[in-house]
Amino acid sequence: MAEEWLLDRSCEGYKVSGWRWNNYNGSQTDGISYGKRDDGWIIRLSGSMAERHWLTVATWAHNISRLDVQTTIHDKEGRDEHAYAGHCCLALDPRVGSGAVTTRYIEDTPEGSSLYVGSRVSDRMFRLYDKTAESDGEYPKRCWRYEIEYKGERALNVARKLSADYHVTQAIFDCLQTAYTSYGLGIPATRPAWLWRDVGIVRKSDDERRMLWLRRCIRPCVERLSQVFGVDEVLSALGVETEIDETTGEIERTIAPVLVVAKT
Repeated sequence: MAEEWLLDRSCEGYKVSGWRWNNYNGSQTDGISYGKRDDGWIIRLSGSMAERHWLTVATWAHNISRLDVQTTIHDKEGRDEHAYAGHCCLALDPRVGSGAVTTRYIEDTPEGSSLYVGSRVSDRMFRLYDKTAESDGEYPKRCWRYEIEYKGERALNVARKLSADYHVTQAIFDCLQTAYTSYGLGIPATRPAWLWRDVGIVRKSDDERRMLWLRRCIRPCVERLSQVFGVDEVLSALGVETEIDETTGEIERTIAPVLVVAKT
């Protein structure tokens, strides 16, 4: 299945390359890496690939060494700086005051502010941060991400519990809400409704994004069709007319009113 996902990703225009880690040998591309060694296979998913396929991996994996769960809220009307407000609230927690739980508040530019509860080596670490700044404005203003990183046996247990729930979206939100509330940092959002679905971030279309879409999605399709029907046939299907100037030897290609000139 990992090989199929990798192939699908390559057809979307992402480059596939070799991957080696901890004696595993395999392949990788955007959002997915997998490999094999003598005692078994490993697969890593992130971003949209994790969103698409994590349930399949959770179902078949013998072990899950790390699991990240998160929810992103759009605080349109709020005025609080969530990470700093959380930092102030944690100062009142006796576990933090005694040093039993470590916290870290970072105010950075341009990534925005972040609040960490727990350490990188612990089996559960919280991170609350400014998603708008971290994504370089890709998310709307005042978006905050509430995230938990699980490791070891705890990651496996949480993945098993979430994947067994009939409504995974609600289960993930409940998991996050319960954990954050235990530190007095309740997530200021309502539980997703039964029919709620993530439609993603609505981005303004521009020529740069259209060119990126052309390279990732259309180019692989054109390449495959060119191998079957030939370049000229594909160009004709796209409405591209090709002529050769007998005087200069230049190739002239026209698409509607646009003229593109390339020397032979």
